[in-house]
Amino acid sequence: MTSLTIDQLRAELIKPLEKEIISLKEDKVTPETLLTRKQAAEFLNVTFATLNDWTKRGLVDCGRIGTRVYYKRSSLILAINKFS
Repeated sequence: MTSLTIDQLRAELIKPLEKEIISLKEDKVTPETLLTRKQAAEFLNVTFATLNDWTKRGLVDCGRIGTRVYYKRSSLILAINKFS
């Protein structure tokens, strides 16, 4: 095993990370838009009860952050396409 100085170790760790950060900035990845239950129901133009029913039946996917329920806009669009 080769021994590295602290500066060499830093250089070995920082170079790949800098490259990754630069590539992520260039990709311009947009974060997923999360909607609350109310926003999701309005987006789908359905009642809150209908959205809740669809979620329970597995027609629409949701996620939780703590006790709050959120829907991904992209998942809702996919669900609309499945209904069509």
